[in-house]
Amino acid sequence: MNAEHLSEADVGRLFPDEEIAEAAGVLSMIHQTPEARMRYDARLKFQRDEESRLRRAKQEGLAEGIERGIEQGIERGIERGIEQGIERGHLCGRISVLQQLLGLPESTVEQFSELTVLQLRELECTLQQQLRDQQAS
Repeated sequence: MNAEHLSEADVGRLFPDEEIAEAAGVLSMIHQTPEARMRYDARLKFQRDEESRLRRAKQEGLAEGIERGIEQGIERGIERGIEQGIERGHLCGRISVLQQLLGLPESTVEQFSELTVLQLRELECTLQQQLRDQQAS
């Protein structure tokens, strides 16, 4: 095989490896006229600039996406916190009323704050059952 008689396309078919195809392109460029070489260099610069622009745009898009995600997460967290706070407040209020109806000492804010929402619900259910039992007696 006489490599000097192969075209760039022939090299690409014989050697499908990307690096070899690129090297064949460079060799082909070296044998070109100065004008053709300038066009090749301009095209290569354009390709590199375009790749750089796309990389930068991707990075900026990713950063913006992360920022928006964080903002949305914070908003959702605040909304969820408000909802939970309202739910806790309602539970504590109902528990206090049940404690009064049962003649029990009312829990303090500090005592309520130590309990989870699930524990508050369980306490409410327990007190409701005690009130039903007391009324049935």
